Amino acid sequence: MKEITDLIVTQVRVFAPDTIPFRLIGAKSCTETLKSDFRVDEVQTNLFLPDRGSIVFERGEITKENNVVVINRIVIEPRRIILEVAGTSKEASRIYVLLLKSMESTTNIDLTKLKSPMILAETTQCIATLNFRFDSLLDDSFKKFMYDSVAKVASNKMARASVTPIATEFEITYDVEAQALIEHKISLSPKRFTIAPRANTPLEEKRYSTSSPFDSDTHLRLMQDLEKVITNRHAG
Repeated sequence: MKEITDLIVTQVRVFAPDTIPFRLIGAKSCTETLKSDFRVDEVQTNLFLPDRGSIVFERGEITKENNVVVINRIVIEPRRIILEVAGTSKEASRIYVLLLKSMESTTNIDLTKLKSPMILAETTQCIATLNFRFDSLLDDSFKKFMYDSVAKVASNKMARASVTPIATEFEITYDVEAQALIEHKISLSPKRFTIAPRANTPLEEKRYSTSSPFDSDTHLRLMQDLEKVITNRHAG
């Protein structure tokens, strides 16, 4: 695996009711502080829907040791805090710590409980070059059927059809077993593990759009493992 670009990590932290001081964070003094601290372009607040309001910060950044980390969005809700960063999971977690410090300094409330969410769910996506052709993920008989039979039926007097694979996607579902989640009526929504040829890029370049419901280190390791499995299969 090489040439990794457009790495984006989304972290979703879920808390028990009344853990997030939602209306205090939504106060103008706090939102203005967060906007300044994280150099945010836009802030949107909706504080008037019980249990369904949101405070959204879009297009921000921080600088650490001369490195700029872009923040796509921060969303604060009565029970969730969502952070989307153009960077690694470690960078996202570091920004979350800074977010708590900034909120504490403005609200004068101890936010220690926000360091321990009931759930921390992560999603990682990136573009990468992997050492295999996309159709090598498919069974040979299935490829023959698609490339020959389907392409033949799709062709007509006006045009000859060709078939190109565009994505492989799997759904990951969860059966909640943790009693704390059951008691607080917290469910885990299905997630997708996806690999697809990079749009507007020849298949021969082996560039892929990838996403998974894991932290960035795990995601990149899984992509490396997939690359090894496919290349070793063809080598054998």
